[in-house]
Parts: sequence; C-alpha cells; structure tokens
Amino acid sequence: MPSARRPRVGSGARRRGRWEGTLATVAKARDAARVPAASSERSGRWSPCEARASLEPATSLERAAGGEQRGGRAERAPSPGLRGSAGHGSGGGGGDVPLHSPVAVQPSCGGHRQAPLLAGLRPRGDLPLCPQPGGAAAGRQPAPGAPRDIPEIPESIAFCKALQVADFSGNPLTRLPESFPELQNLTCLSVNDISLQSLPENIGNLYNLASLELRENLLTYLPDSLTQLRRLEELDLGNNEIYNLPESIGALLHLKDLWLDGNQLSELPQEIGNLKNLLCLDVSENRLERLPEEISGLTSLTYLVISQNLLETIPEGIGKLKKLSILKLDQNRLTQLPEAIGDCENLTELVLTENRLLTLPKSIGKLKKLSNLNADRNKLVSLPKEIGGCCSLTMFCIRDNRLTRLPAEVSQAVELHVLDVAGNRLHHLPLSLTTLKLKALWLSDNQSQPLLTFQTDIDRATGEKILTCVLLPQMPSEPICQESLPRCGALESLVTDMSEEAWNDRSVHRVSAIRFLEDEKDEDENETRTLQRRATPHPGELKNMKKTVENLRNDMNAAKGLDSNKNEVNHAAERVTTSV
Repeated sequence: MPSARRPRVGSGARRRGRWEGTLATVAKARDAARVPAASSERSGRWSPCEARASLEPATSLERAAGGEQRGGRAERAPSPGLRGSAGHGSGGGGGDVPLHSPVAVQPSCGGHRQAPLLAGLRPRGDLPLCPQPGGAAAGRQPAPGAPRDIPEIPESIAFCKALQVADFSGNPLTRLPESFPELQNLTCLSVNDISLQSLPENIGNLYNLASLELRENLLTYLPDSLTQLRRLEELDLGNNEIYNLPESIGALLHLKDLWLDGNQLSELPQEIGNLKNLLCLDVSENRLERLPEEISGLTSLTYLVISQNLLETIPEGIGKLKKLSILKLDQNRLTQLPEAIGDCENLTELVLTENRLLTLPKSIGKLKKLSNLNADRNKLVSLPKEIGGCCSLTMFCIRDNRLTRLPAEVSQAVELHVLDVAGNRLHHLPLSLTTLKLKALWLSDNQSQPLLTFQTDIDRATGEKILTCVLLPQMPSEPICQESLPRCGALESLVTDMSEEAWNDRSVHRVSAIRFLEDEKDEDENETRTLQRRATPHPGELKNMKKTVENLRNDMNAAKGLDSNKNEVNHAAERVTTSV
C-alpha cells in the first residue's frame, strides 16, 4: 500500500484564506482607480490595465515617502509603504495612483504557476521587481504566455517595512539579498525550489517569522542565527543537502511542524527532544542509523515518518509518545520492534514495509486504536496470538513473508475487512476467519477476485478443522539459479542482493511445463516439444527487472574495463622489463 503523503500544514489553506479575505478590498481598489488621467501625454479615460507598480531604487522610494516634487507638482505621501505610478516619464506629471490599504500582491512566477509574493502592499496588477521604463512603455502588458520569472530580488525590498508574507517559490533565484532580514514584520516566507545555496547569516533578525519553507534547494548547512526565530512554528527543509542538524534546533520551542526529508542526515541531535510542542516530524529519505533516546521528549508528537533510512533498532523511548497517531518505519533494516511500541496507545497507522522483521512484539495487541498495519516484504515466520487484541484493525497486510500459519486469534479483530497474505507459505487458514466480515482476502498475485470459495478440511497434524482452497498450500518462491547469472569479481554480492530483494516474487519465478507425449516419439523429440510457461509479470515488476539487469550489465562492463586496463598495464610492464 502506498504511503500517504505528509500533511502540508498552513500552505494552501493559509493562502486561500488570505486571498479570499481580500477580495472585497481588491474590488474597491480597482473601482476607485478608474478615474480620468491628468497626464498631458494621454487623453480620454484611463484604463486600469495600463497601471504598473514597481519597486524603485532607494532614492526614489525615499522621495516618495517624503512627498517631494516630481514632474512639476507635489505627490501625496502613500499611506503605509510604497506607492504605484502610472505612465510616469522623464517629463510627465500626473496620473499617479496611490496604493490602497495593505493587503497582498500577487506577481507572476512563470507561465505555469501563480504564487503570492508580497503581502502588505496591493497595487492593481502584477508587481515586477525591476524598474519600469517611462512613457507609454510603463503601462504595456507582457505578451500572453511570456515568462515573467523573477531573476533577482533587489536590495530595496528592505523598504517594504509592512511586508508580512513573501513567496518566491519556483523563480530562478540563487540567493536572498543581504537586506532581506530587515523585513522584521514578515511572518511567512516561502522560497521553495529556487536553487538556494545558503541563507543570510542574519536570518534570525526575522524574529516575527512563524512559517519558513525552504524545500527543494541546495542548502548544506543552517546559520546559527536561525535559532533566534523563537516564534517559528513551521520549518520545511525537505529535499536539500543538509548533513548535520545543529544542536541549537532545540531552542525553537514553539515549533510544531518540522520536515527534514530528503537530506543527508546520519544522526539527529539529542536536543531535538526539547521540542515539546512538535506535532509533525518527517526525517524520511536520509541516512539515519539510530534515533536518540531523547526522542521520547516529543510528548505532543502525532505524526512521525522515518521511512527510507538505515535504522536497525528503535529506542524504547518510543513508548512515551502517547499522542502518536501515525508511525512510518518502512524501508529500513529493522530486525525487531521494542515491546514499548504497545504503549503508543493512540496509534492508528503503523507501516513496517520492507524491513527484516522476524516477528512482531506481543505488546502490539495493546494497540486498541490501530486500524492499518502493514508489514509487507519482511521475513516474518510467525505472528503473535496477541494480534487479535487490535480490535479496531481494518486492514492487515503481511504480503511476501515466510509465514506457514496464521493464529486463530486473528478473528478477534472483528473490524478486519482486508487481509493480504499473498506471497507466504501458508498450508491452510484457520476456520475462525469465517466469523469475520472480510471484503478481501488475498492469497496470490494472480488472484482474480477479492474473495474465493473455501472448503473445510481436517488438519492431520492437529485434528482441527481448517479452511483450504485451490490456492492453498502456498508455494514458496523459487530461488534464482545463480549459476546461470554471469559473475565478475565483486559482482557476486550484487547477484546475491538481487536474489533476495529485486526478484523475490514467486509469480516471476514459478515455471510450469506442458509436455506433449506420444508413444512413437523418442525422448529427444519430446524434449523439443516441451513448452515452458511463465506467469506474466506486472509492468512495475518488468521495470524493476529491467533496471536491475541494466545496472548489472553496467557494473560488469565497468569491471571488464578495469580488467582490460590491468592487463594492458601488465603487458606494458613486461615489455619494459624485456627491453631492459
């Protein structure tokens, strides 16, 4: 079962609420601006699409704020912040349109996305971040579909003192201006996917910041001043190149959501346990080999994702996370779970896919609220009978393990609707499963219907009544004949890994032979008429098989190249020795 996407707290919902709340103000601003222009260069009624607001150089901004003479008459000082100008040239005078009450500014970030850039000032139309040419060109709209990305943020943005929300995501930026931390009223900053390599060292001056999104950049470290953001509640550092998380991260006591997925972290600092208000923690797709015991201090945590790491054990302190609801530990190297897992009394979803578990702890039966348990592709040889204590369990997936029997106590999970045991070695099923209201019981990859017709039988070993069908007993996966695969030096381990992971699917390896026997034909001719029938793989399996074979071929070619180079060096040495 594919893992659910992590929740994005405050991104879309926050922006939708902000824009909906300003619709009335924007409409009033648009209507109020439709007045005849006083410019001597134009006559008739002014069109709102001709107005463009621009961030002018610092000197121009200062003049605008001071109400100096411009074009032959005094300008009205703008209310809080900047002001826009319509068609101002070197000799033109009128046509100035004051900015209205502070709301939001929405520029164009390329032809494929519209993202809010500035909140705190709202001119009519888009707000480019470069000075506009004077005269008639000032009001000219760009051609439809033309890209309008922002290549650089000017230093003069520091004069937007009332700015509260800024989103520069998806623009071709590589840095933030040094003056950016002077925007001390900023509460939300989003700079996702802009190839950002570093943050300003004084980023901590944004002490009112509550949300900071830095996803999909090239950050390798975090400045020390980041810990001064004491009001920060949301920090997204996903998909960067961060190798170490500073110990001072524990100073962000108001932090509620922390995303660190897709980095290069090998450990988490002990100080992370100081984040008592943390609700969501995602450290998936890193290189974590262990978790600190201090993780038990995250007493408010409800969502914990540690998928795709190198964990072999989970600390006992996990049991102190009483509010934990979702725990994802898939694609690690876990061989066992601590008994303390049963103390996570509010756990509703537990994902253990693709580990090395041999069994599940008995305490798992204490998880009364658990509704989804997925332990596919492990090495489970048995299940504890306490599994029946999960009275709220609705989906139980244990596909591709080594189970030979299911405990009859599974039927005590009365809410169970989906049971997936395909790819195991079950001889039969317990009769007690008939008491469940199952909607799907999967025994094979080739099963065409979610439910099959079962017959009752007697287990000769125990004398108990059992359930059986045409797909039972399950056949174990046939190992790959490694003698048929070419090897070259260090590739032996790769071949072994392939047999255990990449192609460990019985539907791929099971072979059935159809023979046509005739009394008058000799044995050799019979061999030539033997048809080999193989199950058709799933397209996804074919893709994985192709990728594995290509990697094997590339490694073999590389190894052969090394051998040929070595032989050439040896021959050259022999020739030199002979000549000497």
